[in-house]
Amino acid sequence: MIRLFAVELRKSWKLFFRYPWNSFGFVATNIIIFWGILLGAKFVAGSGVNFGQRIESLIVGYMMWSVIMFLFNSFSMDIAEEAATGTLEQLLLNPRRLSTILFMRGLAELTLLLFYNLMTLVVILISAGKTLHFEWLALIPLFSVIITTYGLAFMISGIALIGKRIGGFLGILQFGLLFLIMAPADKMSNLAVFKFLPLTGSIQQARDVLAFQKALVPEEIGMAFANALLYLVLGILVLNWCESFAKRKGLLSGH
Repeated sequence: MIRLFAVELRKSWKLFFRYPWNSFGFVATNIIIFWGILLGAKFVAGSGVNFGQRIESLIVGYMMWSVIMFLFNSFSMDIAEEAATGTLEQLLLNPRRLSTILFMRGLAELTLLLFYNLMTLVVILISAGKTLHFEWLALIPLFSVIITTYGLAFMISGIALIGKRIGGFLGILQFGLLFLIMAPADKMSNLAVFKFLPLTGSIQQARDVLAFQKALVPEEIGMAFANALLYLVLGILVLNWCESFAKRKGLLSGH
């Protein structure tokens, strides 16, 4: 396991240094999209509207969305690339389960993602003239968000393993995830279904700590982690079932 993680970590950072313009483009695109959202919201609301702490909340939500989409897409895109290059079958000849390989690969790419997002966050905060109140406790809901994202990514990877090309489907899911991230949790928390949706509780806790300097609520954090573990287990089960199904049907060699 450690050796697998070390190999994936070395691969991720080698690609980063090998293609610096791609890395620069990723950061620049995130910054441009954020300012497009913010300026568009200001234009629609009117010049006399003061957003106050909502800008900090928007920054937190946007950075969360960036992390989630990177991990969410990387898993499924890895499967699609392996299928397109004809190496998917060789990957699955590995004695380890596909979920283990993707999990280690995701952890390695997470280190790179944190570096990307740190650069993006610094530029956004400086250009917007805003600050975030960082506390180490904020890492708790962030960790919960990552766990949930892994579970969702495993599910999508299973679908990609069978369907191979699911780019259009991913586009639809991106808007669904954007709704979950930006949804006004303070107004929807009374809905019973809200507690079972992925990501919503964890993101709201992170937003409260970083943007509004509120204290973590143990009961809500406990529910957020229970929700995250539920989706992680479901994701692993779905991926393992899809892997077994693809092997039985001989779908691994198809492009």
